[in-house]
Amino acid sequence: MKVGVFGGSFNPVHSGHLKLASHARETLNLDKVFFVPSYQTPLKDEPLMPAGRRIKLLRDAIKGRPGFSVSLCEIKRRGLSYTVDTLKSLKKSLPKNAVLYFLAGMDNVKNFKRWKSPEEILRLSRLVIFSRPGFPKRKIPAGALFVSFDALELSSTEIRKRLKIGESHSHR
Repeated sequence: MKVGVFGGSFNPVHSGHLKLASHARETLNLDKVFFVPSYQTPLKDEPLMPAGRRIKLLRDAIKGRPGFSVSLCEIKRRGLSYTVDTLKSLKKSLPKNAVLYFLAGMDNVKNFKRWKSPEEILRLSRLVIFSRPGFPKRKIPAGALFVSFDALELSSTEIRKRLKIGESHSHR
């Protein structure tokens, strides 16, 4: 069983997230993709929408998409959300033959060494780095897999900015 783990604040979830998850599922032949909304992100200072709102938006976004589900392990754990803790939790809850693929964008590579226990993350999962507009290809961690991806030039930060000034949040 091959399981994608797509963590993030999803503040809010948008079509770029769904496109990446679909691309990962097809390209990596994943049986399932878990969207894992963080409770509190350690390396970002952005204010988050309430967890219940982010969860509802995620569930609405993936409704009718086979193989996609939302894991509340970080929300239930509360406190700072660390990828290594999430991977350990998922490993315990899944069949022994499950192989985890942690999905991340190129924007995450520059801070990967600052994550809690990056070596253990690489031991617990296959780190998959997807290209992202505006982020040049960097040296990826040893053992990680790079996947070229025709990503939307869209981010949750941009959506929040648009909503704040009363613009549409849809991609142009």
